[in-house]
Amino acid sequence: MNDDWISWLKIENYGCIKCLELQHLTRLHAFIGPNDSGKSTLLRALRVAVQVASNAFTVQNGQISQPFDPQLEYGQRTSNIGIGFQDGLGMFVTSLGENRVRTFIKDRRGVSAETLLAHGLDERSVVREGTSEDAKTLGRRMIGQRLVRLDPDVMRKRSGLIPDGAAINLKSERGGGLPGIYDAIRDRRIADFASIETELKVLFPSIEALQLKAISQSEKILRVRLTNGVEVAADRMSEGLLYFLGFAALPYLEPVSVLLVEEPENGLHPARIREVVNVLKAISRNTQVLIATHSPLVINELEPEQVSLVTRTENEGTKVTPISKTANFEERNKVYALGELWLSYADGNLEEALVDKAEP
Repeated sequence: MNDDWISWLKIENYGCIKCLELQHLTRLHAFIGPNDSGKSTLLRALRVAVQVASNAFTVQNGQISQPFDPQLEYGQRTSNIGIGFQDGLGMFVTSLGENRVRTFIKDRRGVSAETLLAHGLDERSVVREGTSEDAKTLGRRMIGQRLVRLDPDVMRKRSGLIPDGAAINLKSERGGGLPGIYDAIRDRRIADFASIETELKVLFPSIEALQLKAISQSEKILRVRLTNGVEVAADRMSEGLLYFLGFAALPYLEPVSVLLVEEPENGLHPARIREVVNVLKAISRNTQVLIATHSPLVINELEPEQVSLVTRTENEGTKVTPISKTANFEERNKVYALGELWLSYADGNLEEALVDKAEP
């Protein structure tokens, strides 16, 4: 198991987030909360930081520079996104709103107050000027990210084949290229393809086999054969079946450091959500998995330290509270499963019954 994961996150002036700091991220972590609270924005901020960290750093005059990423710019405001590991090493990305990004290596082990003030960071967000060796170390830890928000209409589509030896990857965050991925898994890892097919038949008893149909010499579509002999192409498959196939393929894609998943419960029967969460748990053994969800059933499958509540007010912007720090958690947790605790006290707006008297 890889012990490197992002445990610390700070975001300033990114989208709806004004100033937010988290010091409790876990290898597998879920963010719950009302619509428009900032869950997706939080994932995208992390995505930007990991994108920058995964690239090769350029060191000029002792300072690490980085090409501008347009996702960082919101008007003319200065955006800051910081990520850090448990041993203190990490990075701060600063967008100046002028098509420029500065990257600094963060180290909590000590730096002068003048340096902090110069970069607008508080005393808990210690930074120091990075070195090429720091950059190499961080680059080894951050080998990329993947954002997934699957769409059955995209997964139904035909796709090209993946050449032998080429990386297995989705064509888009919506699940594009899924037939080509399954074709590659079958060719390169036949035992894993058989394992997915076996699990599929258990979860969907009417299915006898998972197939791939050639549409041309270079394109295929997904297809299943039912126990009665009827063959069903992807355009007639249920959304739940396609969602399951999308998540089941994730462990076989090109490795990344961080997997960001939006609403994994979409289109799934409640009885299937546990299987999808189990897939994400397995992935989290080697890849950090961060989830934005509205489902109490997803939360039921996690531990308290793996769940944070996201809320937003006009004045304060987005706020994140560990669910274990919400009001009267110990007493409520004795009565409710984790997801039901959230559902029972959520109002779909500010979640005041949970955060009004939350622990600091």
